[in-house]
This record gives sequence, C-alpha cells and structure tokens, in this order.
Amino acid sequence: MPTFKNASGKSVDQKTKELKKQNAELLNKIQLLEDSKSKMLNIFSVICSLLSSGFFVYNFKERTFSNSYTLSNLFENCFSDNDTINEKALIENAHPDDKPFLEELFSIPKTQKRKINGQFRLTQKIKDYKDFKWFLVNGAYNYPDENDPILICAIRDITKEIKQQKELQRSLEKAEDSDKIKTTFLLNISHTIRTPMNSILGFAELLSMTEPEPARLEKYIQVIKRQSKSLLQLIDHVAEIAKYESGTMSITKTCMNTNVLINEVLHETDIIRSTHRREQVIIKTKPASKNGIEIYSDIGRIHQIFINLLNYSLRYTYEGKIEIGYRMPEENKIEFFVHNTGYLASKEDLKYFFNRYSQINAEDFDRYDDETGLGLTIAKSIAHLLGGKMYAESDVETGTSFFFHIPYATSPDSQQEFVEEETSLSAQFNWKGKVILIVEDEEVNGLFLEAVFQETGAQILYVKNGKQAVELCMSINKIDLILMDIRMPVMNGIKATKEIRKINPTVPIIAQTALNLQEDKESCRIAGCNDSIIKPIEVEELLSLVNKYLTH
Repeated sequence: MPTFKNASGKSVDQKTKELKKQNAELLNKIQLLEDSKSKMLNIFSVICSLLSSGFFVYNFKERTFSNSYTLSNLFENCFSDNDTINEKALIENAHPDDKPFLEELFSIPKTQKRKINGQFRLTQKIKDYKDFKWFLVNGAYNYPDENDPILICAIRDITKEIKQQKELQRSLEKAEDSDKIKTTFLLNISHTIRTPMNSILGFAELLSMTEPEPARLEKYIQVIKRQSKSLLQLIDHVAEIAKYESGTMSITKTCMNTNVLINEVLHETDIIRSTHRREQVIIKTKPASKNGIEIYSDIGRIHQIFINLLNYSLRYTYEGKIEIGYRMPEENKIEFFVHNTGYLASKEDLKYFFNRYSQINAEDFDRYDDETGLGLTIAKSIAHLLGGKMYAESDVETGTSFFFHIPYATSPDSQQEFVEEETSLSAQFNWKGKVILIVEDEEVNGLFLEAVFQETGAQILYVKNGKQAVELCMSINKIDLILMDIRMPVMNGIKATKEIRKINPTVPIIAQTALNLQEDKESCRIAGCNDSIIKPIEVEELLSLVNKYLTH
C-alpha cells in the first residue's frame, strides 16, 4: 500500500498525529483557561461575599446573563427555586417605579460610555408579606469589541441601610415635633405661672397701698391663697411628670377599704368645687358594696387619681352632677370611675386626653386640664404603675366618664377596721414651758415659723443647718419638738435626724419638705422623723400637727 506524503515530505498519518497533538494541547489550554476563569469567578464571589455583594455579567450580543452565587443569595425570597435569574426576571419582579431604570440598564448604550450608579427594588415573594428589598448597583459598560459591549455590575443589598435611614428620618422628625411641642408646653407653663402670679402680686400691692374694709380684705386674702394653691398644683404636676419619666415615681401599698377611700375623696370635693367656683355641681358616690371592698394597693396614689379626674371634670362642668365610685367587672380587677353628666367630650378631645405633651395646642390651649395637660397624664401614669389602665368614654346622652382599673389583691388582714380620724383644731394653743427647735436654712422661712409660734407661749430656738441642730441637741436636754428642714447646706435634714436619734430617740421630729412626693415622706420616716409637712406650710395645719405631739 503506497504512502502519501505532503509537500514537506511528511506522511498524512504523521501530520494527523501532529494535528491531534496540537488540538489536545489547545483543548488543554482552553480547559486551563476555563479553570482559571472559574477560579477567578470564585475569587470574585468570595470578595463579593465578604463585601456582602454579588455581581453579574451581561453580554448584549449573545444575550447571556452570568452571575455569582453570592448574587443568588442576595436575591433570596425575591425569586422561587425554579426561577432563572436573568435580565427579564429582574425587570418583571422590580418595583413599578424602578422598571424604567432596569430596562435602560439592559439596553445597548447609544454612546460608548459609561459608569452606572443607581438603586432598584425587588418584590419579596413571601406569603402574607408585602415588602421590597433595596439594591445598590455599581457597574460599567466594557467594550472588548467596538460593537460588542458587555455590562458588568456589582450589586449590594442596602435594605437594612434604607430602613435605618427611614427610621432615623422618622426619629428626627419626631424629635423636631417633640421639641416644638415641649417649647409650646414651656411657653404655656410660663403663661400658667404668670396668670396666678399677676393676681398674687396685684392684690399684695393693693394690700400694701390701702387699708381695705374687713370684708374686702378677706376677699383679697382668699384670692391670694387660691392663686398660690394653683401655683403649687402646677409645681406638683411638673415634679410628678419628671418622676414618672425618669422612672423614679414610687408606689407604697397598704391595706385600704374602697368605701373609706371614696368618702375621703368626697370630703375634699367642697374645696375643689370652691376652687373652680362650681358649688352648683352635685357630686355623689356610687359604691359597688355597702361595706366596701378591702384591697391592698397604694391608697394615696388612687386618691391622687380621683382628685386629678375631679379637677378636670369640674373645670368643664357648669351644671349637672358627677358620680364617683367603683365596680368589679371581673374577679381579678377592680374598676374606679368618675362619671360626669354635665360635660360632653368630643372625639377630638378623647384622642388627646392622656397623651403627654402632644395634647398641647397653642391655638386652642384652654381646652386642656389646668392649661398644662398634666393632670390626666399623671393620673394615667399612676394607674399604669399600679398595674392597671385608664380610658375615657363619651356619650351624648350620659356625658363623659373616666375609668381606671387596677389588679384586685386581697388585703393581708381582711378584718382590719378602718377608722376615719378627725382632727379638732383649737382656736388657741398654750405651749408654755415647751421648747421648739426650728432647723431652717432660709432666714425668711425661719422668721415665718417664729411668727407662727409667737403667741403660743413656746420657747423658740433657731439654727440654720443640720450640724448646728445636732450640736444643740448634744448640749441641751430640754427640747420638746424639732421642725426639721430637709434640704440644707453643711448637713441635710435626713442626716441630721439620724444623728439626733442617736442622742435623743424620743423627741418628736417633723420634717419640712418642698416636694409632695411619697418617696420623700418615706425617706423622712426611715431616717427617724415622726411626721412631715409640705411647703408652703398652712398655718392651721402646722399648729394642729405640733399640738398633736406636744399634748400627747
């Protein structure tokens, strides 16, 4: 059989072998190239993974879409397992407002440009969950061939950042609104202070300029007293709100009978009606039980809630009646109420009743409690601290009602008898031979107390701080009662009381405090004080309290 040779003298078989060898080498190089490409893709994928990103390459001529596995992870919940991720799927699943951006992205650019920066959203395919994922696109058009562009894009999930930005924006707007509201609040607090101060200073000046007849003099004095109490109530409200917001408002639970509580509140209604000039409004009690229900809670705080609700109700009631009482709608809770037939709150009022600060409207400020909006806020805050809730209802036929309920807890001693104490005040006091020590750093307050006791026959000793009081008690055995201010320089009243108790365990000590807060009273009691009185001091209350300890 003849052997064929080509022009170079090589046989066909030899040439075939060479070509096969070259072809194998070429295929090996292609495989190495593919392996290298795969490795590079894996490296890029790892880098993208570390950067929480993914990428894709889109060939316009071949209409091919290649992506990293990290991109598939980023698109989790945006596509089902059977979906193919490509340009069409992205456009179809995009937010309607973002479709034009993606359509332009996957269109052949009209000019040889350009870098791409943008954002788009994809719908998340989760049952009963309608939300979008946000993605940031950074890419470029590459031109390996002048007429054959390739789109290369890096994608990053920015959903979390977008939500944080929106939350930050909401917080900023909320802070700005809160700042405006609190500014309005402070401006109206200033107004609320100036209104009674105008009366106090005005009538005080009239008293200094003229000598009015007895009836007019009494009227002036009553106005000054009433406006002073209004200022005190405002100060107490601001202090209570500050305590609640700082988380330091305390609760002290004791045994209590609901009927005794309701009757105590009823006894104060004459004063409240007089303050609001609503003597014509009838106030009745509506207890759920003839003998009352014995529970274990903070009687002082519940009493405070009732007073705040009555103050609000009387402020807007000109006729009709107000009912106060309680009921037990469920076995595990007791519900108290203040029902007002003479005032109908609108739906708008009900929305803002208990919202701290937000109920304040500079243009319609006189709609709210004591012009500060704090009375109802404090009442609801206390109900919350007691483990209960407060709400309001309004009806055209029946009026407006406030309800607050607390958990029902049985008193430890269900047989405890509740006796209402009545303090009788004598017109004159004779404390001749008694020694009263006044501990007060403010000289004007010391002069006031000395004037109060001037005609009682008692001997008055006066020192300006707790250290002087302790030293005096060490040198003088005959001291029958101590009036102890709490906040003083050098040594405060609490520390001074503890030191005096080491010297004299029996001498009565009455604390003077400027804050009408339960925790302050408790601190005084623990230190060794027998009793406490709140500044500004009512003369008759002080004389009655001192008489209680000097005559027993």
